[in-house]
Amino acid sequence: MEDLINPEEEIEVIKGGERIVDVSLRRSIKGLLVVVKTHPAIEELLKSWGTGEQQDIINHGREWWQVRKSLPLRVWQLGRDPGLISVENGDYFRITHCGRALLEGTGQVPRGGQVILDGPNGPIQPQGPVLNMSFLRLCGVSEGNGVSFMLREVNAPEDLVRLGNRIRDAARRFYVNYLKPARVDISVSTQVMR
Repeated sequence: MEDLINPEEEIEVIKGGERIVDVSLRRSIKGLLVVVKTHPAIEELLKSWGTGEQQDIINHGREWWQVRKSLPLRVWQLGRDPGLISVENGDYFRITHCGRALLEGTGQVPRGGQVILDGPNGPIQPQGPVLNMSFLRLCGVSEGNGVSFMLREVNAPEDLVRLGNRIRDAARRFYVNYLKPARVDISVSTQVMR
């Protein structure tokens, strides 16, 4: 059987210093314009988490709309749901809610007055809204100038700055969790008995 990866080679997914995610948030009378451009490795990863099938955004949510009528918004089908992903500062983000608001309330019924979500390692208690990073799944997001879409949201300038900071921190965590090269070497030896 032929190895798909040669374990003797160091694999660099993204060279140091390369930009992995660029997001521009622009407020207008019509709503919030979001322009997203990613490194091709992100689009390939998210495409590989499913069947490679493209789905219309309208099948997932109705809060995003296309900027150019000739370019319908499509997302990569996701077969693997990583659930809520934590960021160092206690915030959480997800990539499963395409076509919905960028900051989402949890939508869960509180238990004992507190919001509890199921996480991969047990219950999670987010301290605030969960960031929706599902725009990373947009088809073509790594090509040309990326993908643009509009949201029907009203944001004060300081809210846009906070949202931008959360997106930056979440993109960094996504890279570390799923794309940054990692290596673990394990050795087991016997103890010499005298």
